[in-house]
Amino acid sequence: MKPTIFSWSTLEQYQTCPNKCYHQNVLHDIPWVETEENKWGNMVHAELERCARLRMLPEGRFSELSYIVSAFLGASGELRPEVKLGVTRDLEACDFYDPLVFIRGNNADLIIDYGDWAVLWDYKTGKKKRGSKQLMLAALMAFAKFPKLQKIVCSYIWTQEKSLKPDQEVYYRDRIPEYWENFLPLIKEIEYCVDKEIWYKRQNGLCRAWCPVVSCEYNGRYKP
Repeated sequence: MKPTIFSWSTLEQYQTCPNKCYHQNVLHDIPWVETEENKWGNMVHAELERCARLRMLPEGRFSELSYIVSAFLGASGELRPEVKLGVTRDLEACDFYDPLVFIRGNNADLIIDYGDWAVLWDYKTGKKKRGSKQLMLAALMAFAKFPKLQKIVCSYIWTQEKSLKPDQEVYYRDRIPEYWENFLPLIKEIEYCVDKEIWYKRQNGLCRAWCPVVSCEYNGRYKP
């Protein structure tokens, strides 16, 4: 059974544990369980999208997000909320749901388009983490979708911080081949695992209490 679509979550899960990636993205035998944190994150994303589309400030329980909305409503560029991105195996732009989509992502929560450059924001409602290449992958797919863009300034917007001081990652069109080298070797390795049916287990700090693959002996809920 061969996966046809890659995403950041697939690559991240494989790096955490190939066996977990196999169960979640190839076998699909682990049901998705929505947590309260997931529900809140979805509501925040929906409210920020609504504010961008209607060009209005948030209300009620979401009023604490006003500092984010005020920032993007004050921007002079064109607002593009919740942009779904996809590329084919040839790394050409395609629709998120295109039958030929090879890699896709939906974390371009807001693109502010200034013509030949843009700002890309990814809203995060959880605790702040560093070291991810998720924004780089989003920028690569945005370059494919918007061919006029020569530069993309990417940031995570951590909503728990209550202030808009995002770290910025700047990506340039003329360095696209270099950026893809951060992902294509890993994708090739995953495809090798699919072809050879090799999905080894990588023990890590999430195994005992957090991993949903209870058939693994490293899982705290494992029963021989």
